[in-house]
Amino acid sequence: MASTRAASFWRLVGSLWSRRLVVASSLVGVSAAVTYTASAKEFLQTERTPRSSAKPPSTGQSLGALHTTGTTPRLSETAPESARWRVQPETLRRALELIQREQPQLEVSLEPSHLDSHARDVSFHEPHSPDAVIYPRSAEEVATVLRYATEFRIPVVPYAAATSLEGHVVPRYGGITVDCSRMDRILVVRPADMDCDVEPGVGWEALNEHLRKYGLFFAPDPGPGACIGGMVGTSCSGTNAARYGTMRENVLSLEVVLPSGAIIRQTRARARKSSAGYDLTRLFVGAEGTLGIVTKATLRLRPIPAYKGVVKCTFDRLEDAAATVQEVLGPTAAVSIGRCELLDRLAVHAVNLSTNHELRLDESRHLLLFELVGESLDVIREQASRVRSCAEQHHLHEWRMAAAPHVIGPQSSTEASSIRDETSPEERPNLRQLGASIHPSPTEVSKSAPEDLLRASAEPEPSSRGPTFPETRRTAGALVSSTAPSLEQPTNRDSSSFTGDDISTKRSSHTAHNSIDAGVIERGATSAVMAAADEANAALELKHSLAIQGNGAREAPQTSSSSTTANETEQRLWQEREELWRARKVAYWAAYELRPGAEIWTTDVAVPLSKLADVLGQTQEDIEQTNRVAKERGGQMPALLAPLVAHAADGNFHLLMLVDPHHPAEMERAQQVNDRLVRRAIAAGGTCTGEHGIGEGKRRYLVAELGPEAVALMQRIKEAIDPAGVMNPGKVLPDPVVHEA
Repeated sequence: MASTRAASFWRLVGSLWSRRLVVASSLVGVSAAVTYTASAKEFLQTERTPRSSAKPPSTGQSLGALHTTGTTPRLSETAPESARWRVQPETLRRALELIQREQPQLEVSLEPSHLDSHARDVSFHEPHSPDAVIYPRSAEEVATVLRYATEFRIPVVPYAAATSLEGHVVPRYGGITVDCSRMDRILVVRPADMDCDVEPGVGWEALNEHLRKYGLFFAPDPGPGACIGGMVGTSCSGTNAARYGTMRENVLSLEVVLPSGAIIRQTRARARKSSAGYDLTRLFVGAEGTLGIVTKATLRLRPIPAYKGVVKCTFDRLEDAAATVQEVLGPTAAVSIGRCELLDRLAVHAVNLSTNHELRLDESRHLLLFELVGESLDVIREQASRVRSCAEQHHLHEWRMAAAPHVIGPQSSTEASSIRDETSPEERPNLRQLGASIHPSPTEVSKSAPEDLLRASAEPEPSSRGPTFPETRRTAGALVSSTAPSLEQPTNRDSSSFTGDDISTKRSSHTAHNSIDAGVIERGATSAVMAAADEANAALELKHSLAIQGNGAREAPQTSSSSTTANETEQRLWQEREELWRARKVAYWAAYELRPGAEIWTTDVAVPLSKLADVLGQTQEDIEQTNRVAKERGGQMPALLAPLVAHAADGNFHLLMLVDPHHPAEMERAQQVNDRLVRRAIAAGGTCTGEHGIGEGKRRYLVAELGPEAVALMQRIKEAIDPAGVMNPGKVLPDPVVHEA
């Protein structure tokens, strides 16, 4: 337990980002959460500010029109007035009383701080507070909540870590937020079957930390801090999808509570094969909380690869990098890819700004990273050679490789595979992901992107950009190395639970439930911690073909000191490999350094691999043209900064457009760029969202991508399962047209 807490502490220190200023007292939220006591009843007796006088929408009407052009309104105005409803205080009071009577231990919070902390996710979408937050600990408690919510027609929004990027957890119509973060148990691990049962509040990073002693890991690796419930809801993926697939391929079965309060105990048998009935598992994976709430998931596990290597390639043109990926994944190369990620020059520049390491990436060229997996270093070397051959056919500029074996902890993979004991209840760890609320002091970042990276003329002075908002600034420039040791870190750590993703994104309301007391970490107070981390992870020197022999004999490293020991070499190679992957995993947060005070509007298109090079090239030209127009108009708006990162092997890429959400012209420009990008992707046989989900931000594209018949079928499925329309309204499906009764 001590080592787990120590490791969690370092992850906490490494999570230096925040959306808002939160004082230390608000981090003790459990004590502020009431169990529907006097303060809650007193609050219920006061009249809330009306949201709207309109009636609830009926899900039985025709679909609204798809809009892809025109002025972009504030997100709070995107739903038509007739599609909103107001939760009457008396209705809410009665429903909560009945819920509390049936489930007296259920925690209900009406505290303003709790309502506010559940009003947003990490995206730019405008926040909106719920009327109540409920913290269940069992499927039965969830069932009670949903049954009465349906009876009283109160909107319900599932919530866990709030790391989504499309407004999934924003309660646009108020109602009840069901926060599943306290359902955070790893219920059982079955090493022999390579599967496990977990509750929705378990974080994927904490799960992998627990699994490494078995020589296993859970493959999907989305943004840091994400929990299983939200991952199921969005059918997310991450960097491992190229080899292991998305959540759809890694979820075996679900326990789901329907809006009626009925509990489906399993959507599928746990056997490797089943042809029994409809595929209910995949119906709920990707439903984004619009059909029910997941209360348990049975997940497919994978063995940790024996060896991993990273190949780094740089190119002058994005199209050449994409062509290399297609070549490597083709039938002739026969390369076993673990991950394949692409960062454009502006993204690389942002990563360099946000890190404190002497290992600097070449930001004059685009960076392509391959992770190779195999049973020996010889296999890794052979595959790396094939990658290099493919890249050289497409104007490769630089190629480097780092490889090292995996160390999987106390037990070898052989020992782990023979374990059949299914973790007794008293040994089940409470592995809630730690999070931190950071007080983001005004940043002194004065570093700006090089002129050639801006794809346009210099930006106007900050005063002409519109207002800045320090309360939403991220401290990407203060990110601590993901290789920072824990207080009890062994010499050789297993990277299966340490992939550069240790930047927790749990919201402030969750820190109250952690076993470590959270406090406010000032930006200026991080220097000592970062210095210690940097000292522990000495500067790394990239070398050609650095490797460790699988039989224990090590090649002499190319270093300036002949006294470097074999163990130091092994550790350096492991760190080098992790450092390269960390560059990709921090890219999103690092982008904030390019324009402090801005928000990120992220795109999520995915196209067939054969179309990736063309779509990337056209997208780059679009941004350049957009900035040329801005320059011709005399700098009325700053240049559009949009670093690009891609899961290249999936054809999935993200523009991280830095915008001022309070500047209508900027928001309209970003919307137009996104509209053109989505149309480009759909025309190429692609999708508007590869992994983030539809949420409220991409509903406008659903009919264009799938056709009206497919969307109408989705609507009928929604009506059959959720006839009252209370489950996460305003997400996934276009707003219905509502007529007054």
